[in-house]
Amino acid sequence: MKIIASLMCVLLFAQVEAADPYSDLAPAFPLQEALRIASDYAQKEKLDVPGVVLSSLSLEMHPDGTLYWKVRWVPARRFMRGGDVTLEIAMDRSLKPILGK
Repeated sequence: MKIIASLMCVLLFAQVEAADPYSDLAPAFPLQEALRIASDYAQKEKLDVPGVVLSSLSLEMHPDGTLYWKVRWVPARRFMRGGDVTLEIAMDRSLKPILGK
């Protein structure tokens, strides 16, 4: 009887674990908030908004498994001065700008 009860507990916990296998891949805040944070950053840093275009905003993962939002602006015209501006937004909402990449 103890073996059956133990097996039932194991199966129950296995089902709970399997219920949402991607739960650790969910970001701490949604895309809309990442976009707001990126917009605030662009305004604060006085990015030449007419001169750059928001190229991408994607959820990425560092090699250690931590998630972050990656925002990228590119020059609006091919031969404009200045390079791409990339911003990493960590799940704690800290910012890491990567200029000219």
